[in-house]
Amino acid sequence: MGHIKAYYEGLTALSRTDWQYIAARFERICFLKGDILTAQGDTEQFLYFVEHGILRYYIPDQEHEVTFHFCFSKEFACAYDSLLTQTPSGYQLGALADTVAWRITYRHLQEVYTNTRAGNAVGRIAAEKLFF
Repeated sequence: MGHIKAYYEGLTALSRTDWQYIAARFERICFLKGDILTAQGDTEQFLYFVEHGILRYYIPDQEHEVTFHFCFSKEFACAYDSLLTQTPSGYQLGALADTVAWRITYRHLQEVYTNTRAGNAVGRIAAEKLFF
């Protein structure tokens, strides 16, 4: 989890208490190349922090898939509009390479925003990056 901690510390002051609260809510998960993290039509339930690997955002189609974004190591990723609105995603998020990530549930993310100063600050900055 050192990469997540470094990410937070690069954006805001991070108290020991805040970090312990935040770290306790993430879980490590591994994906194989080709795995789908979020399928089109599913509601996003997680925010991911990629430790290493590559994720692809795309719209599946039987003839022509449309890729519109990539996520690399040490970045947050998810079907962000679906996560925020808790509605089905119009696109997919898939692993282009074997990937190790840390994920936090939507509910735990809301708790981090509410209960930690660092989480609230980094959440705003990460949201802006995911939006663009």
